Amino acid sequence: MIYLAPRQGLFAIIIFISFCIQTLLLVVSTERQIHQERMQSGEHMISQIIDETKLPLLSQDRVSLSVISARYTTDDDVAKLVIRDADGNVLVQTGTAPLQQGDKVEQVISSEGNELGSITLILAETSKGEIIASQWVFLLGSLIIYLLIWLLYGYVARPTKAQLAALSREIQEHYFAQQPTQKLRTRRDDRDGESDSDEPVQTSQNEESIVNTLIKGAGASAQSPLPDSPAPSAQMPKNVHQQLNSYMQSQRQEASVSSQVADNEPDERAKVATEATAHTSKPAPRKAEVADSMDVATIKISFSDKYNLIGKLAPEQYVPYFTLCTQLLNQGISEVLKQPIFHGVILVNQPMFDAQGAEVVLQTKNSHAKVALAAVTLAQLYVMLNEIIVVKHHELQRFAANIKVGVSDDNNQSPMSQMVDKLCRDNEVLTLLPMSGLKQLSQHIQLRNLPKPMTVYERECAFVSGVSETMVQRLVSMRDAVLLSED
Repeated sequence: MIYLAPRQGLFAIIIFISFCIQTLLLVVSTERQIHQERMQSGEHMISQIIDETKLPLLSQDRVSLSVISARYTTDDDVAKLVIRDADGNVLVQTGTAPLQQGDKVEQVISSEGNELGSITLILAETSKGEIIASQWVFLLGSLIIYLLIWLLYGYVARPTKAQLAALSREIQEHYFAQQPTQKLRTRRDDRDGESDSDEPVQTSQNEESIVNTLIKGAGASAQSPLPDSPAPSAQMPKNVHQQLNSYMQSQRQEASVSSQVADNEPDERAKVATEATAHTSKPAPRKAEVADSMDVATIKISFSDKYNLIGKLAPEQYVPYFTLCTQLLNQGISEVLKQPIFHGVILVNQPMFDAQGAEVVLQTKNSHAKVALAAVTLAQLYVMLNEIIVVKHHELQRFAANIKVGVSDDNNQSPMSQMVDKLCRDNEVLTLLPMSGLKQLSQHIQLRNLPKPMTVYERECAFVSGVSETMVQRLVSMRDAVLLSED
């Protein structure tokens, strides 16, 4: 497979910009050169016209002046020629384009110290189109050279096999570095597999040790027989064999029973799961699910006030501002809770703004309510509303501050408020939610993790980086409903 050079499209844009700059410099330099040449030609032309028009000007012979002017205006560089008398009256005005503007060359006609009149010569403007048309060979050649440079870059800068292999290794290392948990699970599974494979060996070793002990004990009893035994030499080998046979049979029975139990464990587990599913009247949720469930969401809204301007406001300034913020927040809450997707979510408190901001607490009435999604949606909606407040207040030269919003469950309110003040920037939404809350956001909200987390809470936090198209439409409709509300 043939790979393209890196950023070949960007290099093409750079090539095109370079070609445009070169064309512009060519036009400017050529225009400057033509201007200088025409000015020199115009000054030389005026000196010739003065020598020829001195006698006609003395007698104010307009016919002779017109003949002389017509001879010079046939030149394409001359746009207009005007001859005036000593009083400034126009005697002759000729040219191919009398209304055209251009470079002006003007000189007074005098004879023996007496002013006879003046001549004004207007040269034609240099056309950029004519310059480009005259330089088309150079421009076409430059364009071909730039295209060859771009093609040569695409061939030379292609990654080699060694570079591709190194890049592949770096990607794999980065991928595995991002998944330490998966590696740990794999290692645990491998260790479990090794321990399972070692069990028969250990069992067999234990059996051999026990058999050796029995043999030694039997040998010891054979060497020291009881005094009442009549024929020890004939009975001891038989007793040893009986003990060995009984021990081996007992071990085989235990092994078969353990294997049957192990085989029956999956069936029993499936049976128990089936019975638990069938008896829905008596559910038995797992502890992990109960711990991970999210029934309450807290939205912490703080003002971004670096210079503590809110504390310096007079009551007649901050009271109307806090009242407006509270009204918009309550209307936004009502619009969010009206949405069918948030059915079952209720408002617990009555939020009001003060110098520290406001706090909204939402709760679920049933297990299907999406309280986390409702909280993040409300946070995004109020960020949009506050941006409008800030713009309008600044236009009226009134105080208004940006906000920082944090969304969390009821167990993480304190760390969330600290991280909002520490990590959040203006008009950003920070989330600290359990897995059940993140599942509610998966199809509607895009999150962005912190780049370099330093604590456990920072590792679990995430910024809202985007929303889906349907959520954007829903937010816009709710924002318009709040702004157009009669209340």
